Amino acid sequence: MKLSLSNKTAALGIEMKQLKKLHSSPYLRCHMNACALKQRLRDRLQQRKFEIERIEHNHRKAINEQKLHKHISNALNRCEPAVLSLVSQYNSLCDNMKTYIKDGNAPHHAAQPVKISQQGLFSLDIDDEIWQDVGLEDDDDQGPQPPWLVDEEVREGIKHMLELDRCEEEKSRLQRERSAMQSWTRVQWEAIEHIDVHNSCHIINSYSGSPDVLYRLDIRARELTRLCALWQPEVEGIPPLYDNSPSWGPSVMQIAAARVAERQASQN
Repeated sequence: MKLSLSNKTAALGIEMKQLKKLHSSPYLRCHMNACALKQRLRDRLQQRKFEIERIEHNHRKAINEQKLHKHISNALNRCEPAVLSLVSQYNSLCDNMKTYIKDGNAPHHAAQPVKISQQGLFSLDIDDEIWQDVGLEDDDDQGPQPPWLVDEEVREGIKHMLELDRCEEEKSRLQRERSAMQSWTRVQWEAIEHIDVHNSCHIINSYSGSPDVLYRLDIRARELTRLCALWQPEVEGIPPLYDNSPSWGPSVMQIAAARVAERQASQN
């Protein structure tokens, strides 16, 4: 028996004095309780998620299943206070561990666990705190943790940097779309620029052609000018990406006249 106990103790890789010290450590007790609570909380949230999916799957079935649907809904509502209670207990343990770390009653490189917010708790998004095990892993106190893992300011900075990158990508996309829009209107207008334009896009052909063609060209020119009048103010604050020409095809006066006509039509 003693030999077996000695072998088990040796397998732990730790001396008996250190083992007794760890056994009475309040930080280690909070650490283990936090791990257990978090696992229970994950299990509860996952079970609730599966039940909600079952409800959403059955909400269109026959009336005779509505009682089951109602029963599951009531059961989920009754489980919410228990889940929120687990969150409160876990957050309290996190505060205790923070105090132990601050007072020097924890391992040298111990990291503070991330508290769980009750807001959006049941959504189980991939970035929720419920999945973050910072300060709860077995090797978290074996060496200094990287700033991206334990420093909240660094973590927030990474999120803001990624958001800035997405904004830069969206800005480039908008500039490209704006340039394509202006180039398209100008190319379309150049297709009919051999026709003299008078007044508000009334087209008079310089050669004798089919009246039907002239009519369609007149409609096309009016519609193109109307689009320029609608689009130009909306993208005025977006610099073009590759097309620096100020021209949209129709003249400034033609676009202004189309804008006035559009405003009058909307008022009527």
